[in-house]
Amino acid sequence: IHPKWGNTINSTDRDSKPKLRVVYLSERQSSTSESSGIPYAPPATPNEAHKHTHSFKYVPSLHDIKSQRQLKTRLQEMMTKAKDRSLEESQAAKEEERKRKEEVAKLKAQQRAEIYALNKIMTEYEEQKFQASLSVKV
Repeated sequence: IHPKWGNTINSTDRDSKPKLRVVYLSERQSSTSESSGIPYAPPATPNEAHKHTHSFKYVPSLHDIKSQRQLKTRLQEMMTKAKDRSLEESQAAKEEERKRKEEVAKLKAQQRAEIYALNKIMTEYEEQKFQASLSVKV
C-alpha cells in the first residue's frame, strides 16, 4: 500500500462491487523534504489494472492553493445553487398564494352575485304576495 493511500475498504459483496480505495493527495507537491532535500511528489496515478478492481475516492489536501481554490469554488457553487433553489421556492410559494387569493376573490364575487340575484327574486316574490293579499282584501 502506498504511504499516501489509505486503507482499502472492502465491500460486502466482493464479486459485484470493486473495493473503495481512499487516495489522500500529497500535502506538499512543490516543496522539498527538510532532512533529505528530495522534492515531494503526489501519489502515482492508479493504473488500468486497478480501475477494474478498485474504485478510488480522492481526498484533496488543503495545504496547497489549488485545492483551497477548488474547495472554495465548489462551496460557492453550492451556495449559489441553494440560493437559487430557495428563490425559486419562494417565487413558487408567492405564485401559489396569488392564485389562492384570486380564487377566493372569484368565489366571493360569485357568492355576492348569487345573493343579489336571490335578493331580487325574493323582493319580486314578496311584492307579488303583497299585491295578491291586497287584491284579496278588496
